Amino acid sequence: MVAVDPYSGQIRMWVGGINFRHYKYDHVKQMRRQPGSTFKPFVYAAAIEQGRGPCDKLVDKPVTVVYQENGEEKRWSPRNADWQFTYSEYTLRRGMARSINTIAAQLTEIVGPEAVVDIAKRLGINSPLEAVPSIGLGASDVSLLEMAGAYAAFMNKGVWIEPHFVAKVYDRKGKLIFEYVPERRQAISAETAFLMTYMLRGGTEEGGGTSQALFEYDIFRGNNQIGGKTGTSQSYSDGWFVGVTKDLVVGSWVGADQRKVHFRTSQTGEGSKTALPIAGKFLELAYKDILEIGPFPEPTVKISKAYNCRTIIKQVAADSVEVLEEEEPVLFDVPMPEINRE
Repeated sequence: MVAVDPYSGQIRMWVGGINFRHYKYDHVKQMRRQPGSTFKPFVYAAAIEQGRGPCDKLVDKPVTVVYQENGEEKRWSPRNADWQFTYSEYTLRRGMARSINTIAAQLTEIVGPEAVVDIAKRLGINSPLEAVPSIGLGASDVSLLEMAGAYAAFMNKGVWIEPHFVAKVYDRKGKLIFEYVPERRQAISAETAFLMTYMLRGGTEEGGGTSQALFEYDIFRGNNQIGGKTGTSQSYSDGWFVGVTKDLVVGSWVGADQRKVHFRTSQTGEGSKTALPIAGKFLELAYKDILEIGPFPEPTVKISKAYNCRTIIKQVAADSVEVLEEEEPVLFDVPMPEINRE
């Protein structure tokens, strides 16, 4: 788990593992694992940068992507987490809030996998990323620190600041002997950043949002606003959550050091059941001691895209398992090409 001040890049909390004496390995910076749906915001940010907005709509329907990899034609047909499709139009905000895989997959094809990789890199993801159709569903390994730093840029008007521990060092006489100047850059526009904070709030504000388990914690007093995104990797091996408040970005991960160790069901292994409760408990304590209740900042630039909109979902038209029963089997939640782990 890690917490970052989005406006300075300073790290406020870091828990690298259960017991460093037992296992000297840091799970915040050293570890790289599949982020699952916590990677989806980069798809939506790329779409907004290309002119789309939170109110634009896509239909939740079966999707098959045909693409070339190493000269070989491949087909990829992602399923939703509940293995069903509603065949309804979703606003992009609700699609991200409910973590609809088909919406993210379609949007990745619209903006292009390369654009998703590009915006993730601009937001501080330095781990190797493959520009394949499944990139938007978290196919490539990343670190928890990279993810927290990237989300921090959404809160900081699109400015990415390198997360760092030490800001200044003084000697015993109070003389400044070292000052660290972190790398920073305008990764995305201020308008895109504001709209992404609004999109992330959808996780708690939209019906069926995957971050609504946060309501179990005493963190929504008054007019407080919190956003976030959950993530679950293939076979429930990794549970992720990255939450944003007006003052702090919190990222948490739950998993085993060996990838083959995993939870058995979505009820026990999803990020909303594993990683989110850790962040929720931390925020509950933080709001009692150090954080102030309050809404997200208002935009400081003109917002040209409509963003205050609703999605009306009709009844499920068909069961997706029946619709796709003759297609090739697809991996749950984060389908991807085979990856060499050597």
